[in-house]
Amino acid sequence: MPRKHTVKAGEHLMRIARKYGLPDWKALYDAPENAAFKQRRPNPFVILPGDTLHIPDAAPAEMKAGTGKQHTFTLKKAQTTLKLQFHDDGPDARPLARVRYHLDIEGAQPVEGQTDGEGWMATPVPMDAEEATLTVWLSEQESMEWTLELSHLTPSDDVAGARARLNNLGFDSGDPSAADEPLTEQMLRAFQQANGLEEQDALGPQTRARLEREHGC
Repeated sequence: MPRKHTVKAGEHLMRIARKYGLPDWKALYDAPENAAFKQRRPNPFVILPGDTLHIPDAAPAEMKAGTGKQHTFTLKKAQTTLKLQFHDDGPDARPLARVRYHLDIEGAQPVEGQTDGEGWMATPVPMDAEEATLTVWLSEQESMEWTLELSHLTPSDDVAGARARLNNLGFDSGDPSAADEPLTEQMLRAFQQANGLEEQDALGPQTRARLEREHGC
């Protein structure tokens, strides 16, 4: 009997796939029954509560192994890339280049590294990781720590999706899950001004496209 799943707030494809015993998000996204969903959501990491997915049957994996021997099988987790850029605070914000960072990722080994010359860090993380703790050293004595929510975004034409992108870009518009947040339009206007946009609608197509471009999705 065909199964359907309606996306709830905070869910993403990897979490849904795991719930139904599927190997990864591609088993959902590339299923022929979900062709219309795929066309509507060209970015698989940007979905909206209320979206409906058909759940395909999980195909058993087959491995050849000789009898009379002990075998070890390793299951590889699907990964994606976490990419962040750091700036100092102030009117003349500069990239935090060549600074040390430490990332504790839920369900994975910690990662240590250094930002590049433009303040960027890029590191692989498990696709199903939902939280991480990031520490950045501004100097040998001074550090800052953040808790990162690695959940997937809703589309940019959704108010919560716009808020989340604004917050990540430094335009504090409040809690993305809040039903009504008066800062949203104010921060959208500030974003438009910072990017030379003169669109009348605070969340018009030019603004959405620029939000996605600046945010990376």
